[in-house]
Amino acid sequence: MRYVEIKFKVLLNTEWSSWFNNLDIIQLGMTATMVCGNIDDVSELYGLLDKIRNLGLEPVFLKYEYTGSLELTNGEYSC
Repeated sequence: MRYVEIKFKVLLNTEWSSWFNNLDIIQLGMTATMVCGNIDDVSELYGLLDKIRNLGLEPVFLKYEYTGSLELTNGEYSC
């Protein structure tokens, strides 16, 4: 599983959630919004970034975390 947070200096209402793959939309005060939640893979992240670019939104913060476990097997890491 992967977790993503993207913050913008613009207000988006919660109705945008379905457009952002049903991620949570949290308004941060009166001037900023955070879109966050779990995504399946890196290609979903790239799809989100394409949508953001197409809307003309400018992210001011991006956090992407792999929340799975990495195991060392035969000298190589595997998930």
